[in-house]
Amino acid sequence: MAVTAEVYLHFQAFNPVVKFLHNARYRALVRAVRALPAWRTIRVLDLGAGPAKAFGALDRIARIDYVGIDLNEHFCRYASERYGDAANFRMLNASFLEDRLMTSLGHFDLAIALETMEHIGTAGADKLAKTVANMGVRTFICSVPIEVGPPVALKNIGSAVCGYTRHTEYSAADTFWAVLGRLDKVRPYDGGHRAFDWRELSRTLSLYFPRKKVSVLPVSVLPAWLNTSAFFVCER
Repeated sequence: MAVTAEVYLHFQAFNPVVKFLHNARYRALVRAVRALPAWRTIRVLDLGAGPAKAFGALDRIARIDYVGIDLNEHFCRYASERYGDAANFRMLNASFLEDRLMTSLGHFDLAIALETMEHIGTAGADKLAKTVANMGVRTFICSVPIEVGPPVALKNIGSAVCGYTRHTEYSAADTFWAVLGRLDKVRPYDGGHRAFDWRELSRTLSLYFPRKKVSVLPVSVLPAWLNTSAFFVCER
């Protein structure tokens, strides 16, 4: 059963720490977009848009024309009810891996995929990166979770405390080996968080975007294994 937007947003703001960690990607997104060239209007394609929090963040700081895509019907309905009256907002309940849909959307200046690419598998991530590059998108911004190092234990403990389901992907042994950086001993990646390797995605993005900047969140001065997310700004 698909999670509703209300439940999703509730877990993202369960307590101040969880809210800070989840909002880190939107703060990074705002910083990245503010650093882009001063285009008159930025056409934004949000892949795996969820309840379209990115629209709310970007619409406050830039002149945008936004299209969000998500497979979850609850997310699309919530986003449309909240932002649907805005002339610069459009939400599609569809899969961004459908070639016919993507080729029909036209040109975009910016594509974003926040906490999305870890859920579509290695082949899906490769296909999406290639598709976005072939669409002529100037800048592609994405974020994914870091599932290696001590923060994995904190995420899983926090998930159990909050009543979220994230930790159920992991066994105790999976968590132990992931904390130690031994993803080879964690049960295989299956399209969720467990054993997802952000470094493999980084290599994939480099195939299609010659200019790529990688940072880690929420504290960029700390090493990746002490952070919770990786954030990529890719340019053609």
